[in-house]
Amino acid sequence: MQMLRLHLIISVLALTVWACAPSPSASQGGLLAAGEQRDLILVSIDTLRASRLPFYNPTLHQAPKLELAGSPDDPFSIAWLANQGVVYDSAFTTSGKTLPSLASFFTGLAPLEHGAVSNMTRLQADTYITSLKDVGFSCHARVANRSLHKFCGLANGFDSYAVRAKEREHELGDDLLKAAHNDIVEGGRVMLWAHFMAPHQPYEPLPEYRDQLSLPVNVIAGNDQLKAAHRSPQTEQENFGAYRDLYDAEIATANQYLQDFLVNLDAKYRAANRGGLLDNAVVVFFSDHGEELADRNGYFLHAKSLYSSVVRVPLIVIDKQSGTSGHISQLVDLSQTMEMLLHGNDFAADTVVSAWHNDYFAIRDARYTLVHNPQQNAQGPLEPPEDVAYFYSAVELYDRLSDPFEIDNIADANPQIVSRLGGQLYRWYQSKEQVDGDASTHLDEQALSELGYTTDPTDEHSLDDVGPWSLDKYSYNDR
Repeated sequence: MQMLRLHLIISVLALTVWACAPSPSASQGGLLAAGEQRDLILVSIDTLRASRLPFYNPTLHQAPKLELAGSPDDPFSIAWLANQGVVYDSAFTTSGKTLPSLASFFTGLAPLEHGAVSNMTRLQADTYITSLKDVGFSCHARVANRSLHKFCGLANGFDSYAVRAKEREHELGDDLLKAAHNDIVEGGRVMLWAHFMAPHQPYEPLPEYRDQLSLPVNVIAGNDQLKAAHRSPQTEQENFGAYRDLYDAEIATANQYLQDFLVNLDAKYRAANRGGLLDNAVVVFFSDHGEELADRNGYFLHAKSLYSSVVRVPLIVIDKQSGTSGHISQLVDLSQTMEMLLHGNDFAADTVVSAWHNDYFAIRDARYTLVHNPQQNAQGPLEPPEDVAYFYSAVELYDRLSDPFEIDNIADANPQIVSRLGGQLYRWYQSKEQVDGDASTHLDEQALSELGYTTDPTDEHSLDDVGPWSLDKYSYNDR
């Protein structure tokens, strides 16, 4: 463990050195600056944990047995994208659930402000798609997660939007290219969003990647097995390594889907005599959230967790025209990505807040993380399996410089840092204009169960009696 800790500290110091790479920010004026004609290509991978990718920090668990992100020499693989663009090493999202996080990405708002606090609520705010449409973009999206159905609110404004889930995920890229064909051939501005589902549970990679693991056929990482790991981590621990391997194979699967899509998109631009994809577009690669992989409590999934394994996300921006590349170590809020891209606003964040509904919170500055359970609820977030507690202390503090996976709670030894971050969280919360969740009924109980989400996420969670502690309670020595 000491050797791992040494590797992590060295890695963080290296990232600080790489931070001198130029950042695509205000100096470029954004995609909507006068004279800009480039397209915008967004490619996201559901449930992709940043630390499993080779160009991020060393992993907490065993090193991957597969080439998860492709080769840096293999055009349009994830690893190749990382070499072409700016890699943000400290990007955090607003939630450990798909719709809340992606709704924040497309609005710039926290879930409490845009209303989509869970996958069973509906986005109630306008998105950046409106801004794109106003300046002549045609906007098309294909998504593989059923919680992003056309009634969730994200589809508003798109010229075409469709779900290609489960057995149809492999069709997603080609279907999106068909939707954009005329726009690309005719030279119109286009925004495309492809959201792939792998490696979301159950971990069921393509056979060619599973075969590389040489696992017995009876080793399955389905929802039942992953929930059993949370219920009985002591007895199920012998399977944890295999489950993580299958998750990694799912990343390799997603990389294949992504690479096929971008290679074909590049070919479509070239066939239209416009040069390649990167000559015509800014490409953004990111994730909605990560996966815990049993970092604590035998919990493999994501919806219960606000720790870095889940809310730290990969983010790469490829902008050939600017020529910028390398690693940026500054803290960034994924929800401000579109604001930076479209208007050139400074992307650095003093703090980033993540939350589960209105009940559990995490605030991060450049070094520390404060995790907060204001009601001191011992059960934890109401997410499957709901019969297993996922305990948060009232206040937890982590130093990501030496503990990037947020394992060692140092709150008791650092009351001043706790008070400072607690005050910042309270002021953040007070600054938000909150909206009540508008429940959506477009996902049935079976679909929710397959996705690993609860059927009634708003039960006993109103805006009236929850939220962070007031400033006086954060005087740590007084408690």
